[in-house]
Amino acid sequence: MKKQFKDILEILRTAIAAETKAFIDYYSASKNVSMPELKGLLLSLAEEERKHKIILLNEYNIIKEQGYSRTKDISAIKKHEFRYKIPRYYRLKSLQTVPEIELSGITLPTEIIGGDYLDSFLIEDDKKGIKALGIILFDAMGHGLSATYIKSHTKKVFHELRESFSKGNKNIKIFCPSNVADKINRSIADKCERNASFVTMFYCLIDLNKKELYYTSAGHEPPIYISKSEDSSGLLGTTQLLLGFDKSFKYAENKIKINSGDLLVLFTDGIIEATDSKGNMLGKNILIKALSKYKDKSSSVILDKILCTLNNYIGKKFLNDELSLLVAKIK
Repeated sequence: MKKQFKDILEILRTAIAAETKAFIDYYSASKNVSMPELKGLLLSLAEEERKHKIILLNEYNIIKEQGYSRTKDISAIKKHEFRYKIPRYYRLKSLQTVPEIELSGITLPTEIIGGDYLDSFLIEDDKKGIKALGIILFDAMGHGLSATYIKSHTKKVFHELRESFSKGNKNIKIFCPSNVADKINRSIADKCERNASFVTMFYCLIDLNKKELYYTSAGHEPPIYISKSEDSSGLLGTTQLLLGFDKSFKYAENKIKINSGDLLVLFTDGIIEATDSKGNMLGKNILIKALSKYKDKSSSVILDKILCTLNNYIGKKFLNDELSLLVAKIK
């Protein structure tokens, strides 16, 4: 029986890796075509692969949580659920930033219990002043104590990197997104395996001198980026394998130019997968439409408008997944 479980898990792992690669291939291909119909088709295929990956991950977690027990019925497993409404009055998260970047963020219902973690920090140089602003958002899959445990360890590894920098190792390469992803991945892989959990992460550095944004995404929901100079909106959709899934995996890094007025919006899937009374998900298109409408407002107003959009969409329904949201506006 144990061998059968191991074989099933290995098949699912292979399938998840294949779905991730297919998503990356379709999305990358969409960037290289100009024909709208073909671009739309490739993006649609990429989205299907993303959905398939989520289904496979859920199945993997159900079987992994079950262990090798013969006495329980896998179909009878119920996930821990909680329900909450978006509060009328809420407190924005305290985030470090610089005068050139306006930041507003929130995690609901609470950061104490759950798998979401949102933070920002400054990378400074004694001679040259501030070099960069780092922003991290990760989501440990699942709810309750298991997700909280994995979140705690992931946070610990990240803070150790920051502590090393503050104690004198001023090499900014410590905070290169791909390097951070590699180190966290290697550190949490065994614990993720034991706890049937994985971590999605988006981590970026905004270089204030070069006016560039570097990022690595480990299976995370692609953030929305709105360019004021080009009057365009899109997703930072280049993503890779989730953290904790394969200890030997090497992460890549991506780069985009930033300009005054640009907008970066990070979020976890608790927002776009929220449903209305008919079970229809909010999705990215409604979110992008709202952002395009309010993009000239302050980051705190934009964040509030997103929450209002979400509240209006779900109506009287409760949310049953955590959500984290960050709005960064380049001044």
